[in-house]
Formats: sequence, C-alpha cells, structure tokens
Amino acid sequence: MRHLKNKKSFAYISEREGRVNIAIKQKPEIAIELRDFFADINPAFHMNKTHWNDVLLGGDIADEQVCKMVEQSYDLIKPKR
Repeated sequence: MRHLKNKKSFAYISEREGRVNIAIKQKPEIAIELRDFFADINPAFHMNKTHWNDVLLGGDIADEQVCKMVEQSYDLIKPKR
C-alpha cells in the first residue's frame, strides 16, 4: 500500500503459512516495544528490521490495534508540508 502523492510504501500485505501478514513501517522505538509485547509481531521478513514489523492477523493483536498501526505507518511516510 502506497501513498498517492509520493509513492512511498507504508504497508505490505501477504500470506504466510495460511495466515495473513502485514508488514508495517513504524518508529524504531515503537517497533521494538511492540515486538516485546505481542507474540504475533516480529521484525519484517524482507524489510529493514529497524523500521518494519510483520503483524500476523488473527492472533494476539486486536483488529483496532492493527488499524491504529497502519494509520501511524501512513502518517510516517506522508509528504511533509
């Protein structure tokens, strides 16, 4: 998923081992904190592991939390005014 104006990616959706996975860009300090707190959040498989997390859906993360993480990722990459 990319921003329309600057074409930067803020999320990648894939399937791994029968589960939907979303790679989400995050601030490094938040990315590490979330990995420590949730079993279904890990460093992103094919991305910069400092800034990207893989989030497995249908696990220990509420849908509302996933939506919030996607919104934060979008805010990180949107063009600065």
